[in-house]
Amino acid sequence: ANFVVFDPAPMGDTCYAVNVQAGAGGSVQVNPGPNCPSGSGYRQGTVVQMIAAPQYGYEFTGWSGAVNSTDGMTTLTVKANSSVTANFRLVEPPVNDDRAQAIVWPAHSGVQSFHDTRNALNASTASDDPLLPRKIAPQGFRSVWYRFTPLGPGTLRLSTLGSEYDTIAAVWAEAEGGGLDSKVVKWNDNTGTKRHSSLSASLQGGKTYWIEVVSKTTNAGVLVMDGQFTPRKASNDARGSALRITDALGETHYHASLDVWNATTAASDPLFDGSPLHRSVWFRYKPRQNGTLTVDLAGSDFAGRVGVYTSSPSGLRAAAQGGTRLENTALVGGLTYYIEVVSQDPNAPSWLELDLRYVPGTPLGAGEYDLPAAGLVTLGGWQSAGREGALNGSLFTSQELYAASGLTFTGSRAEVL
Repeated sequence: ANFVVFDPAPMGDTCYAVNVQAGAGGSVQVNPGPNCPSGSGYRQGTVVQMIAAPQYGYEFTGWSGAVNSTDGMTTLTVKANSSVTANFRLVEPPVNDDRAQAIVWPAHSGVQSFHDTRNALNASTASDDPLLPRKIAPQGFRSVWYRFTPLGPGTLRLSTLGSEYDTIAAVWAEAEGGGLDSKVVKWNDNTGTKRHSSLSASLQGGKTYWIEVVSKTTNAGVLVMDGQFTPRKASNDARGSALRITDALGETHYHASLDVWNATTAASDPLFDGSPLHRSVWFRYKPRQNGTLTVDLAGSDFAGRVGVYTSSPSGLRAAAQGGTRLENTALVGGLTYYIEVVSQDPNAPSWLELDLRYVPGTPLGAGEYDLPAAGLVTLGGWQSAGREGALNGSLFTSQELYAASGLTFTGSRAEVL
């Protein structure tokens, strides 16, 4: 390289000694050389340019002595005998040099973004680093690691754009026992003609994944790592795609964990206290016999509400609405119920934990039909066939069952339309 010597003032005939030296881990380029007639020293007013050059694995920390600067290139105007030292230090291996010390990306609901910048100059290559399915050598050098366990399924996107060296990025799934699956989930060498890596991988919820970045050559530098995880859209966003809950022979226990960050609200969704809420998801349940339902949202990271509805020709009818816990809601066996969970805040976190418990009433014998004790409506006279009706000779049903199933009384029988 050519360096220009600046001479802001006429140089005098006085000469001074200028001692420029480098500490351990680097060297210094000095321009110009001594210009005194004796062959040593610099004439007064000479501008001396100095450039610090660290060895591999070291970084420049600054100048000391007659110059106080952290710029790698600096100048000294000679006015007296001077001494200048370029200082260097060994770059520490990154904290995530080994997989056992991988940087953990914490998981939460909604879209997550990750960013990390660190110097990988002195990262090592472990003997147990996994083998990439590259057709040509090498496998890579100076590996660094990250670890991520998403709450639910989704897509992880990674990029090393901005890194100082040629990278290879890979995503590995954790195997049983804590090792790594032999088959890589996804990996990428170069994006087009660029030296950085970029990939997109589908991840399962609750499974641990390990992200590895290696250098394509024996040299590395500053690594820039950016990641984004986008949860999969809830499949039960609409009532027509409600998740079905299967009724058990005895008590029914059901649990669901899902991210509802991009669930929508339909215009036909029921109101709560006269107002629409947000991010509705739906479940469908048909009990075999009468009983009581409890729905609990404990463990969710947002304030939710629960509604239980039956479907009728005129639309949904509310059986019950409540907060984060809806307790002992009476259901009628044989009817289909829709259970809705909504968020009270559209900007709140979005991880849903739903626990459902259904307790049936006393098992019924042959020919017995259980009706709720409250809200009965008379449909007409009961004409028994050799047996008196147990309810004073009248046919009864519940308000809820009557409205939900569209029962009409014709003559001496109940007909389901």
